[in-house]
Amino acid sequence: MARSSVLLCVAAAAAVQALNKRQSFNQSIPPTITLNGSTIENPTAYATPFVLNVEDMWDLLVGPVASAATTTTVQATPVPSSSLIPPPPLYYSPFPSGAQYPMEVKNESWSFPKDFWWGVAGAAWQVEGAVKADGRGPSVWDVLAHRVTDFEYGNGTADITDNHYYLYKEDIARIAALGVKAYSFSISWSRIMPFGRGPVNQLAIDHYNDVINTCLEYNVIPMATLYHWDTPLALQDTYGGWLSENIVNDFVAYAKVCYAAFGDRVDHWFTVNEPSVFCGQYPLPAMYFKNFTIPNIQQPFYCGQHVLLAHSQAYHLGKSMMANSTIAWKANGGYKIPLTNSSEDAEAVQRAWDFTEGWWSDPIYLTGDYNAAVKAFVSTFLRPFTAGEKAAILGSADIYAHDAYTV
Repeated sequence: MARSSVLLCVAAAAAVQALNKRQSFNQSIPPTITLNGSTIENPTAYATPFVLNVEDMWDLLVGPVASAATTTTVQATPVPSSSLIPPPPLYYSPFPSGAQYPMEVKNESWSFPKDFWWGVAGAAWQVEGAVKADGRGPSVWDVLAHRVTDFEYGNGTADITDNHYYLYKEDIARIAALGVKAYSFSISWSRIMPFGRGPVNQLAIDHYNDVINTCLEYNVIPMATLYHWDTPLALQDTYGGWLSENIVNDFVAYAKVCYAAFGDRVDHWFTVNEPSVFCGQYPLPAMYFKNFTIPNIQQPFYCGQHVLLAHSQAYHLGKSMMANSTIAWKANGGYKIPLTNSSEDAEAVQRAWDFTEGWWSDPIYLTGDYNAAVKAFVSTFLRPFTAGEKAAILGSADIYAHDAYTV
């Protein structure tokens, strides 16, 4: 047999194995389908591996993207004092008009410790722009912004945004000039690994290396987040992204690449940012991604289970590679108060805590497993954690990070 034929057979066998794995995932392909009024039995017989390169994915699955006027890295320039003005208030009252500053008596308890870190943060998809630059693969958010009408406010995209990908030196210089001590940034998974797994993009490694080195040059502490909602599109369309346990190994492999590349200079890591939000975004809008048959109400909890597994494994891997590092995840939520003094409202408040912060915090900080309310709900469709998984989840965070806000 010719060498090319052997390679073709090996590739075909691998493709069939991968396809079978996808088909077995939660009955992702239904037992029958209807086309033009005719029922086709066993539609899996009509499934085939479909190979796309990065450029194909952008062209076929996302569409044209815009580019900024500046497409090369800009060196930092001296920061004029006139630009170092306080930011505007976050809230303007409609009446009386203008910013309001309550004349409250100073309370010494408002003071932060002298070693408190003032910081700023940016999420890769929200600030970088340059979505196709240097081999980055698309994420689910590129599809959501480009193809799903009104998913984003004003149908905005992340094609350019703040153009931080090219202006990061200027941005970090201004962070330092303002006296800000830390910069928490997220790394684009599909920039590091354009398909979410497999080949590593060295240009992306070089870019984030320089972001980190620039922080250190200006005495700004770099803090890295591995995942801020931007699931690589290839993983979402291959096996459902966070809906599948397949993502656990892929996420840990991605984490290992980042730890190895940046862990000698980055001591502070967050694995995932606000899982209540990104898991709550499932199900994704229909007709734009590969279809899966998990009931809509269950999808956020499949996501949550796999996040806990991926986070805990990435945590222990990071501690083994970077013993002195601080690794955690980041929660979010708002304060919850009962509407009345009734026992029903008190129970509702507790349930709200259980299904937001508690969904993740109880397993990681208290028990290794879901709290009673969440467990009662998911036990009918999620497999239970093994004893080993519970042990790995419990204690898999060095600090408690929380974004305190609500809508």
